[in-house]
Order: sequence, then structure tokens, then C-alpha cells
Amino acid sequence: MHEFAHIILKHKMVSREPKTGLFQRRQQDEDEAVYLGGCLQIPRRGLLWAKQKKMNISQIALHYKASEEMVKFRSNVIGIK
Repeated sequence: MHEFAHIILKHKMVSREPKTGLFQRRQQDEDEAVYLGGCLQIPRRGLLWAKQKKMNISQIALHYKASEEMVKFRSNVIGIK
């Protein structure tokens, strides 16, 4: 979802890492892609549904094929405990 976010946001590559050949983007673009990628993977409404069903972090992560860290990130961003 992170890479899809870059496409949706029309982020441009700024350089290429000489050792790996991987493209680099501005830090602001990376931050935006992390945020939007998380929104695409675990929508707010979906997280609220999971919490209503009393799912724990591991169950939510499994349901959305996300890491537990992403579930925690989205919960913090939305303000859900």
C-alpha cells in the first residue's frame, strides 16, 4: 500500500542510491506515503468495526494482512485505544 500511495500522490523520484540502485524520494513524500498507505490498508471505519467486535491487535493484523505495528500506528493516528 505504501508504494500505491506514492503513485496516488504522484510523488517523483529525486535520486538513485548508487550502491543498491533503488530510487530515493524526499522524506516528506515518504511520510505522506506511510500515512496514506496505512489508511488504504486499514481504513478508519474498518478499525472501528474491529474494535467494536473486540478484536485484539493480533486478530486485526491478521484480518487486514498487516503488521501489528501498523495496527498500533493506525490506532494511534485515529485515537483509538
